[in-house]
Amino acid sequence: MKTLDEIGCAVGTDRASNGIHNYLGTYEEFVNPMRRLPIVLLEMGVFQGAGLRMWSEYFTSPDARIVGIDTGRDFPFGQIGMPADGRVTAKQGSQSDGAFLGTLPARFDVVIDDAGHTAAEQMIAFELLWPRVKPWGLYFLEDLHTAWSSDHCNGPCTIMGWLWMLLADMQDHRGAQGMAKRDAGDKWDSIDTVTVRKGMAVFRKQRT
Repeated sequence: MKTLDEIGCAVGTDRASNGIHNYLGTYEEFVNPMRRLPIVLLEMGVFQGAGLRMWSEYFTSPDARIVGIDTGRDFPFGQIGMPADGRVTAKQGSQSDGAFLGTLPARFDVVIDDAGHTAAEQMIAFELLWPRVKPWGLYFLEDLHTAWSSDHCNGPCTIMGWLWMLLADMQDHRGAQGMAKRDAGDKWDSIDTVTVRKGMAVFRKQRT
């Protein structure tokens, strides 16, 4: 079977090793165990659809479901060829619109944020969607380098400062001092691991 990077290079996604980001080695490390499973994947920010075609080829289960969303500024809805097997759908809407996100599947195995790249949008989307990630599911936050762009840092908190807050909270810092036990005040204690790589962070949810 082709690797994810081989597929990505062929479809022309900028995440591939022949693109500008070279993220797909990290993606495959995490999603390969799911390759034949009937997963539900959400990709936010589909640009011209290369990622949707890549995921459709990579995940082989006939019951896999791949959903893409975009504001429509970049994605020509209805004008781009999608796989004909009915597993891929694309909807027009914003990652920070809670009502719109409510029209999507209730639960996800994989969520990918490659959308607006502003700190505000990234944080809102995570707040809304992390509770809908299944146990042991994955949330990929791409393009962390935009935290240093004046066009994308649109608030008092940068995405890197927000990541530090999550890392502190997942350590149960509001519970009994030094006990490392869950406490109701720890908002993000369902995070099992956070892996930070060049340009991206990967969150895995706890098994239960």
